[in-house]
Amino acid sequence: MKPEDIVITDYMRILLGEVSWSFLIEIIIRVMVIFLILVVAMRILGKRMAARLSRTEMAAMVSLAAANGVPLLAPDRGILPLAIIAAVIIGVQKVIAWRAMKDTAFEGKIMDDMDILVKDGALQLNCMEQTRMSQEQVFARCCYEQIDNLGKVQRAYMEANGGFFHFKIKRKKARIIYIARLGR
Repeated sequence: MKPEDIVITDYMRILLGEVSWSFLIEIIIRVMVIFLILVVAMRILGKRMAARLSRTEMAAMVSLAAANGVPLLAPDRGILPLAIIAAVIIGVQKVIAWRAMKDTAFEGKIMDDMDILVKDGALQLNCMEQTRMSQEQVFARCCYEQIDNLGKVQRAYMEANGGFFHFKIKRKKARIIYIARLGR
């Protein structure tokens, strides 16, 4: 399109672009088919696709999202490549999940491991430094989990997917919190 062809009052070009009205009907059909492909792909990938995602699951989700953009909007692109891309993504994700189940070393390389942020009421600064988590972030997560004193926490873990979970100490009185300075 040449710059002189662009006119601010050309409402038909602004609304439709350079496609015909019949392409709008085609878009409706494309959206329904693409939506069906994505729903089937997410169903095959499992319930984890609706929860917090691991790195590989996030990569699969982003790849599926990126793959559906072009056939949705470009009239000269077909939907079959999207179906092939979805099948490849599902296959790769299933192979990675199967291999991670069989080989813990592979799982550690692909999925990463969880880190201990709090151990027996003490912040573990070495692990916090590795996970790039500040003391304020740990305290904020504890407040979110309704933990008013770090001394009540036996262990607090940061999962590879960014999840946070903890185990409380089973005693009535909490201890005074302290910061462990291991290795410094």
